[in-house]
Amino acid sequence: LVPRKERESTNRTYDNEDWSERIEQLIGLVNEEDLLDEHLHNVGKYLQQSPCGELLVATAGGRLYSDRDGRLKVVFETGDAFSSLYHDSSGNLWAGLMNNGVIRLDGDFHILSQYTHALQDGSRHLLRDARTFCEDESGNIYVGAIDGLFEISADGCCTTENEYSPRGHSICSLFKDRDRNIWVGTFYNG
Repeated sequence: LVPRKERESTNRTYDNEDWSERIEQLIGLVNEEDLLDEHLHNVGKYLQQSPCGELLVATAGGRLYSDRDGRLKVVFETGDAFSSLYHDSSGNLWAGLMNNGVIRLDGDFHILSQYTHALQDGSRHLLRDARTFCEDESGNIYVGAIDGLFEISADGCCTTENEYSPRGHSICSLFKDRDRNIWVGTFYNG
């Protein structure tokens, strides 16, 4: 793997035309490779550009691809389908998984932490199908999931102490506006 300093010095930017062309190329390669494995569900699912300019593609088949070295290659695999990707302000990559919570990866794709449950009123709630992420000004990460809104504090504590707690609120989007308010979109409750 390319050392962090070297990666930052090779920062690439894409104009809209180059970006579209590169995305089509990446998705084609991911789909082609995954179809060769005869896993039709392994199509490119989430795209993300890292702070150092590399393009990332996560698949439903549990593979994370990068074009870090100018060619697409698998940089991380999990036994679970990816359900989202997010880069935080510290440069860590957060990956939502369908059945196994969320993982936080460093710039070299090593697992720093994994969150599979959250506490609320003394009981544990399963964190699954993490669909969306948002970070507040204090470094807390909010995770929108099928079973509600989860908060992972900067010190690593995962809770659901909010009005969008598990059961009854399936979160589909999170958005931080210019006034730093976080908006929550749900599937059933507005």
